[in-house]
This record gives sequence, C-alpha cells and structure tokens, in this order.
Amino acid sequence: MCSAGTVRSVAMAHKLKQNYGIDAVPVGHDANSQETIDMLSDWADKILVMQPKYASGILKKNAHKVVIADVGPDVWGNPLDPDLQAKVGKIAFDLHQQGVIKS
Repeated sequence: MCSAGTVRSVAMAHKLKQNYGIDAVPVGHDANSQETIDMLSDWADKILVMQPKYASGILKKNAHKVVIADVGPDVWGNPLDPDLQAKVGKIAFDLHQQGVIKS
C-alpha cells in the first residue's frame, strides 16, 4: 500500500511476482475507499505498506498482517524506475530471507 497505488506499491507487486511468484495487489491509501482497503486487508496474507503512516488505514483485526516496507515518499513517479526497482527488490529480498514473505 502506498498513497495512490500507482508507483511504489505497483513496483513492489511487480517485484514480488517477478522474483517470488507472489500475487500482490497494489493499493492506494488515499485513492481507495476504506471499504476497499478493509476488504483487501481481510483477503491478504500480508499487507506491505510503503511508509509507516499507511498502516493507520488497516483495521485492528488485520494489524498483525502489516509489514512496514519503508521505501519513503514517492520521488520516482514511475513504478519501473530502476532506482525504485532496486530499492523494493532489496526490501523484498530481505523480507523473503527473514521468512516474512514466502514464495
């Protein structure tokens, strides 16, 4: 989850699918309704938020699913930006190595 669901969360979803075969849905904290966020939070095994502040939109019953994947604010503007892809790739790799996300 990022702000609009169009850059950082798309980049992470792409990297998770490409490297680990994980289906991920990009979500926008500010772009999706609370009902949509709640429904997707119920569905998800894990909820990766691109900045800690986006965790506040997750229902308490799903708080245990939240993983902070702090890439910081969007300075890339493009989910395929090489620097962003490298950053989310490193975070995804680390989370996979820690067993937080599983293939």
